[in-house]
Amino acid sequence: MSAQSPGAGAATAAPADTENTEHDGSATPAVSRFFFDVLPLHPRPEPLESLTSYLARLAELNGIRLAGPMLAICFPGRTIGSKSYKPVGEYADALPIALDALVTLAACPPDALRATTFAHLRERFGRRAGFGATHRDPPEPFLAGSLARHLRYCPSCLEEHRHYRLPWRFLRLVGCPAHGLRLLDDCGHCGRPIPLFATPLRVGACPHCGGDLRRCATESLGEADVREAARRERELVALLVPPAGAAPAQYLALVGRRLAAARLASRRTVSDSARALGVTASVINGIEGGCLGRRGAAFRHYLAYAAHLGLDLAGADGPPRAVPVPAPGERLTPRLAMAIAGVSPADREAALVGAVESAIGALRAAGRPVTWAAIGEHLGVSGENLGAYPRVRAAFAAEAGRRHDEREREVVARVRLRLAALADSGRRLTQHELAAACGVSLTTIRRYPAALALLPQPPAVDERPRPGPRRRSSGRPSTMVETVPWRESADELRALHDAARDDTSRKRLHALWLVRCGAGVREAVAQAGVGYSTLGVWLSWYRAGGLDAVLRRTPGQYAPRAALQLDPALQRTVVERAWAGAFRDYADACAWLWREHGVAGTYYGVYKLLERLGVRLSTQPEGDGSAPHEETTDTA
Repeated sequence: MSAQSPGAGAATAAPADTENTEHDGSATPAVSRFFFDVLPLHPRPEPLESLTSYLARLAELNGIRLAGPMLAICFPGRTIGSKSYKPVGEYADALPIALDALVTLAACPPDALRATTFAHLRERFGRRAGFGATHRDPPEPFLAGSLARHLRYCPSCLEEHRHYRLPWRFLRLVGCPAHGLRLLDDCGHCGRPIPLFATPLRVGACPHCGGDLRRCATESLGEADVREAARRERELVALLVPPAGAAPAQYLALVGRRLAAARLASRRTVSDSARALGVTASVINGIEGGCLGRRGAAFRHYLAYAAHLGLDLAGADGPPRAVPVPAPGERLTPRLAMAIAGVSPADREAALVGAVESAIGALRAAGRPVTWAAIGEHLGVSGENLGAYPRVRAAFAAEAGRRHDEREREVVARVRLRLAALADSGRRLTQHELAAACGVSLTTIRRYPAALALLPQPPAVDERPRPGPRRRSSGRPSTMVETVPWRESADELRALHDAARDDTSRKRLHALWLVRCGAGVREAVAQAGVGYSTLGVWLSWYRAGGLDAVLRRTPGQYAPRAALQLDPALQRTVVERAWAGAFRDYADACAWLWREHGVAGTYYGVYKLLERLGVRLSTQPEGDGSAPHEETTDTA
């Protein structure tokens, strides 16, 4: 059976319902009902009207009292799992699964219906616009804690407009700035919370007691509260309207830059902001980094962080400002920090280079050491973040080289002055005594080749390791600039380097090749990636035993308390001589290894080696007694 309604499309008669049950449990008699393709009365949604308000207004105008039939004709056959779509709790005013039937029924374009939901806000922040997988859980936690589960309203606004506004759903908005009244969250007559979509469907009436919500009394807001409510409503309205064309990732990146710039300008750290908001530092980093759906940043965190910095999200995605060039001696001011946070990496690096150079000059003038931490403290940023820019690192390296040259000239002047005084007195001092007389350590003098070349050379006997306990530094050369008796040419060292397969041999051959080609000590250690003392040890090994003495040693074998490492053939020889009684004690074994094979082992290293091989000798600790005391064991 079909019928026509004036001003409406074709209608189809539905089977008569045997019983319809309202929320209060009362039953209504069965009646025949007509469902129209287009409702007789179908006004357009008002600006910023919520979806539940629009559905209730349509139902009231067309004489539909029950929520179930209204949802059935607006969203036919649309379910989430096994449950029908119900706009309650967190689901209310979210974008339904499909709007096709409602678009036809209300003769309203889809864009106007989407504007009644949180779809634009979710899309702006890169979240899904619709529902999740179940009917009980919220679509996602992004809006959790930001929305009210029951109706909130302003009685004066209902008197003027007769619809519920979408911004009222947000708990952050506490009042109506247009009338200076606090929003009500329950019925002013019966005091019960009002569902967002409940039977009977009437706008401005309580479904429990039928009271007129326009006549409910509420308290007035102060001037400061009215201004704050106006700011918050402006912020929410700007987020609920369609985006201006920027992709979600671009919008979040711009918002993150603005908030990071504001935090830098206020001289706050990430930890300070996280403690003030009661969140973890990863949430703040996620917001500033523009992360989509990561690090647990919800909508309420964005609002709270912007308010914490004295901003709002309404204009946080504006165009970046131009980068000011810092004047000589100018510090990284808050304005410059804000500009840096919103520009491209190349321009940001250029501005940071100028700021770092100015900070270096200020620290130098104040007599403070120039370190990453000092530069970061002067600029109000992290020193680790500054080191991420190559041009900034180059500026810091240039300053470090300048300080090295100045320090070298100072040390050379001290050494020359002390040597001139000793030449007049005729007194001879050791290297350690001369360094102490100059007011520096011997390690400091050895760091600078020009100063090291001025020191007197120690006796040649000091170059040889002595049997028994000795320090790790014995056998090292006193200087690295003396002549090296090269046995191989530079081409031969290069060929051996290319043929070597282990990293240890390649690094040592590389360093020797650099020195053989005439490179200075400073240049050789920089290119080979080793320290001054390490290169000195390798050169002393080469002087004592040639290239074989450099390549046969294993890294770490001369470390304190480390066992001596020998090749298997030499280990068998040592064991055989030990069992034959050729060694009186471990010191005698040390002396034999150096005398016969050129192996400079420590007392404790030989002790640990023989202990591992199952050999015990008579222990007669010498010097500092680095080996443990034991009783003599019969090895026969």
